[in-house]
Amino acid sequence: MAISTTIIKNSYSGDGSTDTFAYQFKIAADADIQVIIRSAAGTETEKTLTTHYTVTGAGNATGGNVVFTSGNIPTATETVVIRRSTTQTQTLDLVENDPFTADSVEGAFDKNLSIAQELQEQIDRSIKISRTNTMTSTDFTTSASDRASKILAFDTSGEISVTQELGTYKGTDATVTTEAYVQRDIIKSTTAGQLNNVYICIADAVVGDSLTDTDHFELLVDAKSAADSATAAASSATAAASSATTATTKASEAATSATNAATSASTASTQATNASTSATAAASSATSAASSATTATTKASEASTSATNAATSATNAGNSETAAGTSETNAASSATAAASSATSASGSATTATTKASEAATSATNAASSATSAASSATTATTKASEASTSATNAAASYDDFDDRYLGAKSSDPTVDNDGDALVTGALYFNTSSNEMKVYTGSAWSVIAPTGTMSSFTLAGDSGSNQSIADGNTLTVTGGEGIDTVASATDTITISGEDASTSNKGIAQFSSDNFSASSGTITIKNGGVDNDELAGSIASAKLVATLSDKTLDSCTLTKHTQETATISATAATGTINYDLKTQSILYYTSDATGNFTVNFRGDGSTTLNSIMDTGDVVTAVFLVTNGSSAKYNNAFQVDGSSVTPKNQGGSSYSSGNANSIDVYTYSIIKTGDAAFTMLTSQTQFA
Repeated sequence: MAISTTIIKNSYSGDGSTDTFAYQFKIAADADIQVIIRSAAGTETEKTLTTHYTVTGAGNATGGNVVFTSGNIPTATETVVIRRSTTQTQTLDLVENDPFTADSVEGAFDKNLSIAQELQEQIDRSIKISRTNTMTSTDFTTSASDRASKILAFDTSGEISVTQELGTYKGTDATVTTEAYVQRDIIKSTTAGQLNNVYICIADAVVGDSLTDTDHFELLVDAKSAADSATAAASSATAAASSATTATTKASEAATSATNAATSASTASTQATNASTSATAAASSATSAASSATTATTKASEASTSATNAATSATNAGNSETAAGTSETNAASSATAAASSATSASGSATTATTKASEAATSATNAASSATSAASSATTATTKASEASTSATNAAASYDDFDDRYLGAKSSDPTVDNDGDALVTGALYFNTSSNEMKVYTGSAWSVIAPTGTMSSFTLAGDSGSNQSIADGNTLTVTGGEGIDTVASATDTITISGEDASTSNKGIAQFSSDNFSASSGTITIKNGGVDNDELAGSIASAKLVATLSDKTLDSCTLTKHTQETATISATAATGTINYDLKTQSILYYTSDATGNFTVNFRGDGSTTLNSIMDTGDVVTAVFLVTNGSSAKYNNAFQVDGSSVTPKNQGGSSYSSGNANSIDVYTYSIIKTGDAAFTMLTSQTQFA
């Protein structure tokens, strides 16, 4: 059945009770399922078939179920991921003339499609470059040691590259370091005067160096100043809060004083009203007394008319007089009360004035406190701004440092660590040449030491090194093969001389004709041809001595002799025939088995390498046979079999008992590693 879906993965949330989860894709076998449990923290754990779960539905087009075993049911905080993971093997074995069934072919196609879908799912989860991207190389060729503690980035062309190393946080330290640091190490100070300040090591530092030593360290974050500013801001805020509380208290007191003043003024007004009422009553009583006095006078005039009337009038007059006295007393009391009320009113007014003055003072104090609070708030804002400026300056300082010291790199950079143009005076350490370089504004230049030499060391291949200190003398003497020249510019030039007949200098030779090993130069086989020899020594040596039948102290008869290699060996197995040192080989012990002869230059040289096409070499092999004769039944050149052309046209099938069989071989090179071999077998008995 064809695979009609692209689904290869199903995901579910566990609940602590559900043990069966469906998968909606076809698998060929139970083992083609991969079950992964993802925890709430993102930890993924792959489960094991049979141990943690079982599978049903293998072979079904629509899938089946994964059933978790007891004790392995996913919890409510876990996610179940079921994905197809087909074994990447080819299981279809087609045998010639066997049935070619549709099921077997379709099964193979289904497996290939399953693998392709799974690979695509993995590719879809990978970081890829867009189809229109111009990146030409994504190979990661930088070595592991060069990649260590570096950042993966893109260069100016958009290609993958490895950029500067990360700074390494080395913990805390006091003003004087207790350990050695290397460039870009990050350290936090524990000293009170620079507490929590962060420094970066700009040059290797040893134990005892100060973090404030600008030759070795640079301040990255001025945490101490920021903390001080924050403390000052907090103090200002506290003072402002206290001033605000005081202002509130004074305002409350002023309000209370104003209320008391208003109460005293109301009381004074009431007392003044009462005094006015008493004064009006006193005036009315005086008027009544005057009226009574007038009436008494009128009645006295009428006394002579009527005694009764006179007596009555006298009584009435007396009564009126008493009433007048009473009225006068009442008027005096009213006047006293009015004066007392006026005095109280005056006191109340004075109190009101005093309280009003106190209220004004409180208001002034409140305004002053408010001003102080505003000033404190301004100071707090200023300190916060200073803290922000300090942080900004720290970041700017680090960026400026990062633009000027670029760290360790394997080659000259073209931009700074931010991708901006290089600044004049920028520095970096070249890890390829172990040199410190400075940017001149147009090119990178190696930083050369200045001043006078203090000392240096001469190191030899063996023995003790020799230290050359300031004031000592180093003499460089020319000799055989070496020229030395000292100039007025404090420069010694050492150069090699050309080799000559009397000088072992620098010699040049053609690799076609000569080879060199451990100082020894030899002529290659075939490296000098006969014409070259004839032109160089024939007339001087060969021709000049032929009349004496000698050639460079060797007689001509010596060169007509051939030397045989005689060995008390029995022929059997494979026999290596070294043609560089042998032309006749004689085995004197009775052969014990049929044998193969392998022709070569020697144990380290092939015959093919020392023969040119068209060259011929002849060899003779003498084999001793006893009563049980053996023979040469196989032939090789440089370990490769050769079928020879035998004298008589037949392969050898026997040897000659109690004889010496002499085999003669003529080997002709017809091409590279191609040989024609002519052989013969002759009995000597």
